[in-house]
Amino acid sequence: MGATENTFYALATAEGIELQRARPATWLSNLGHLNAAIARDTAGTLREIHACLGGDEQLLASKRAGMRPRLDFRLPERDLVIEIDEVQHFTSERLESLRRYPRAGEIAFDLEHYSFLIGRWRDTADRYRAAKPAVDFPFAGGRRAQRAYFDACRDLAAPKFALRVLRVPAPECDGRVAFARFKQALEELAA
Repeated sequence: MGATENTFYALATAEGIELQRARPATWLSNLGHLNAAIARDTAGTLREIHACLGGDEQLLASKRAGMRPRLDFRLPERDLVIEIDEVQHFTSERLESLRRYPRAGEIAFDLEHYSFLIGRWRDTADRYRAAKPAVDFPFAGGRRAQRAYFDACRDLAAPKFALRVLRVPAPECDGRVAFARFKQALEELAA
């Protein structure tokens, strides 16, 4: 966890919000849509996202199974996964993944607002790891595509496990701003 998440967590704790921190998700793996725990309809959408981002499904399948990605936070009493998204989550690749989300999705964040934020931050975000490849995205910028894909895996798989993902935008990398946005989002979800 970085400074943004640490500050966010400290503020939540000070206000009596009991978050579970950095828990592995048993329903996620580094195999993405090839994970047997992912429902078929969700796997189909994730396969499409993986392909549109330039992913190589054979290389995805060759990854070592068993690695369980961690969620930033969980808020169990609300059945929410809380993801604090710093600037590296606001890339052109992320916008492409969001465009392929089902419109009747069960996510707890506003897709249009996120798309707007990507438009505002992607010049900066696209420079993040611009040359770095990833195993199943073996090209310059593949690490950004991989991040966008695994964000989609969290967002779209969680509802099949009675959870929703609340993404808290923090492109400024400021935990105080992120916490204020989180509290506002909780109020909106309760309304």
